Amino acid sequence: MAASLAAAALGDIADVTSAGVDASGQRASEKTITLMRCRHGIDLSAHRSVDVENLSLNDFDYIIAMKADYAARIVTRFGILSAKVIQWDVDDPMIENTDAAYERCLAQIEKLLEPLLKQIRNQTGTFS
Repeated sequence: MAASLAAAALGDIADVTSAGVDASGQRASEKTITLMRCRHGIDLSAHRSVDVENLSLNDFDYIIAMKADYAARIVTRFGILSAKVIQWDVDDPMIENTDAAYERCLAQIEKLLEPLLKQIRNQTGTFS
């Protein structure tokens, strides 16, 4: 959800990639697909997860980790500068697997994402 929102908001001013820890080839859940389509008009039906193991993480300006243990793992396992890793505390909605859990997750992401989008726009001189 976070990557698709960032990509939609930033357009051509940034390349946004979605990846996960221990994730490879999984589809977005039906609840995610429905929520993102209804709320933001974003179609995630073709989304497939990519594992961070398959990316060159040093090529990224920012890496958002949804939990502290993921952030620590990215820093220690991949040797990424901790300054590049933004640590959030977003609950995985699949654990509860209810519409309410997905709604809460999206609300958390929207709130946390806005300051980062503003920072990126300021750095690139794009203020829309």
